Amino acid sequence: MRASATVRIRPALSLVEVLVVVGVIALLIGLLLPAVQKVRLAALALSSSNRLRQLGIAAHSFSAQNDDRLPALRPRFSDLGSPLGETTFVALLPHLEQSAVYENLRRKPITVRPDGTVVGQSDSSKSSAVQIFLDPTDVTALTPTLDRPATDAYSSYAANAHVFRPGAMLPESFADGTSQTILFTTHYAKNCSGRQFKYAMYRGANTTDRIASFADGYGWVLGFLAWGDYQPITTGDPPISRAYGNASFQVVPRPSDCDPRLPQATTPSGLRVALADGSVRVLSPNIEPSLFWGAVTPAAGEIIAWE
Repeated sequence: MRASATVRIRPALSLVEVLVVVGVIALLIGLLLPAVQKVRLAALALSSSNRLRQLGIAAHSFSAQNDDRLPALRPRFSDLGSPLGETTFVALLPHLEQSAVYENLRRKPITVRPDGTVVGQSDSSKSSAVQIFLDPTDVTALTPTLDRPATDAYSSYAANAHVFRPGAMLPESFADGTSQTILFTTHYAKNCSGRQFKYAMYRGANTTDRIASFADGYGWVLGFLAWGDYQPITTGDPPISRAYGNASFQVVPRPSDCDPRLPQATTPSGLRVALADGSVRVLSPNIEPSLFWGAVTPAAGEIIAWE
């Protein structure tokens, strides 16, 4: 006689067991998420540093092809029509593999109307966006607004107005040393207390748009002197440079708290800067302001000792 088969029924998981499993998974995700975000931010910061490095190399390339001269933020009228007559970021476009954008902007040259109004490249609202000018860690550059499309010529990188002056030469104009002078740094591209920074600007076209620069001694609104950035004030022997209120730069401020007169560090680690020797550094949020401003002036004689 055949023995009957025994069927064993495995009990299902109880509600408590399911909740324990879900809780463990949620805990693991909670532990991993900050690490994943930290790795992602580090990757974006590295990409930003690489873009700054490319800007520095482009400046060297331009200088080598133009008798050691650098492109000015505000070119002299006598240079109009030549590469030296283009604004800094526009002049660097061919050296950043952006020749198509460059040629498009050259069809809108800088001109001056009889009433003194600057037109041409200053009208950059329809200019093409250039990816290399947008910092991947700049949250303002990643969120186009309804009234300003993503095609606008925004720039998350600002040029040092003390370096990119008419007639400046590399390395002759850098008496303090190329490794001691900042060429470019980061800056919120837009919505910085309502102001927007654009690479194709010549002078500010209105009260909100302005040239992508920092340490700029003056601003222009409809052709008139209006407001300027924080400036290095050099005194003493040996010379030391500081700015009004002992300011230096902001570290990841909210757009509503952004001060357009200062650079903005877009990550908590500090301010990324491209130096004139082609290197990139990250300046600590706790850096002595005199060290920062000493690196802004190319020939004021300050002694810079990087940490």
